[in-house]
Amino acid sequence: VYKVLELTPNVEKLTMLNIEVGEKTLEENSEETLHENLTLNRLNEIILDDGDNVDCLKLIATHFKVNISSLKCRLTTYAQLPILEQILVSSNDLKSLEISSECDAVFPLSDDAEIKFQLDKLIIKSPLLKFNEQLAKFLASQQTLKEIGFISSHVDYRYHNTIFRILPALRKLHLNIDTFATNDCLNKLKRTPANPLVRSLYISGKNLHINVFEEVIRMFPKLRSLN
Repeated sequence: VYKVLELTPNVEKLTMLNIEVGEKTLEENSEETLHENLTLNRLNEIILDDGDNVDCLKLIATHFKVNISSLKCRLTTYAQLPILEQILVSSNDLKSLEISSECDAVFPLSDDAEIKFQLDKLIIKSPLLKFNEQLAKFLASQQTLKEIGFISSHVDYRYHNTIFRILPALRKLHLNIDTFATNDCLNKLKRTPANPLVRSLYISGKNLHINVFEEVIRMFPKLRSLN
């Protein structure tokens, strides 16, 4: 992988799917092939799917010198979280972040992590999105977000409060109505003021509460696209 990228220094988009970059291989060849960071000045988009290993993320975090604007990756183990954090902290111009996780923990930034980017797009797919204080603070700090989607069978309503009320640039929203499966959620939706800024709404999931769909549509009176 490293040798191929050395031959393509002007690559702008890199997709790595199920590529094995084993730890043993990295250690054996480190002095021979990975003696310095690989600089890819034009690389701005990375799509990663490591399967059940963390090697591609680790290769990028430890041996790539890049400042990407778009990152899409799938997390399968908790060991990937600090590696992903290392990439995010060094990506000052990141605009699009999509994380698909098979773990309950999806947010990679610790309390003392310092980020400098402002996202335009944030998509998180996870089995559960329980409340995480760091994720809540991060979400509230991203005032330029134009598109957001929290896709999960359970999303803590405190995230929805931020999404519905506090993001002034928001124009496109992905919403799974499975997450509004209780009367408590329905009552919270009814108390949520309308948001005239959202123009595109993507609804997924199913819900037996007929009023949930009506309340969701009520909240976005200026829609131009409904999917």
